[in-house]
Amino acid sequence: MREGERQVSPTVNGVRLDHVNRYKWVVQYLNGTVLDAACGIGYGSKIMAESGLRVRAIDVDREAIDYAGAYYNHSGIDYQCVDIRNAAPFLSDNTVAFEMIEHVPDPLPFLKRIKGHLFASVPNEDVFPYLNYKYHYRHYTKQEFSDLLTEAGFTVTRWFGQIGDEVEPNANGRTLIAAAVKI
Repeated sequence: MREGERQVSPTVNGVRLDHVNRYKWVVQYLNGTVLDAACGIGYGSKIMAESGLRVRAIDVDREAIDYAGAYYNHSGIDYQCVDIRNAAPFLSDNTVAFEMIEHVPDPLPFLKRIKGHLFASVPNEDVFPYLNYKYHYRHYTKQEFSDLLTEAGFTVTRWFGQIGDEVEPNANGRTLIAAAVKI
């Protein structure tokens, strides 16, 4: 696993609270099946599965998927090692892409291949400027993020953000979160 980039802990208590809170927050908007894109070690997938969702959790890193299976296993989760850049279209009622888009050189092809409800977060360029981070390709302003989602065929329905650890409506914090839909 990439040192310094992933949240790695055998329990949710060892994961940064702002990351955990995104998943605890999003479950109120989800039902049915959910694709957890770039699930990492699986703490978010488990939070969603424990709320009754059926989760397909994917990540490009085999070591992260193995860790997820060992520490965050749940009967409602199907962990798979998949590179989103080369995968077939994804069929799910919902997609969660938290702290993933900035890690992909061109996220547009992935975003075009998903439908339904999308909850995605990115670092906010206006508050947390991109400074050549080792594993990030860029950060986004709200307008740039909106433009990307629109180009992928989504309609943003609501904006959220995190100034601290909690997710708040229309917050212009370190993290931007979009709720979007594509039919």
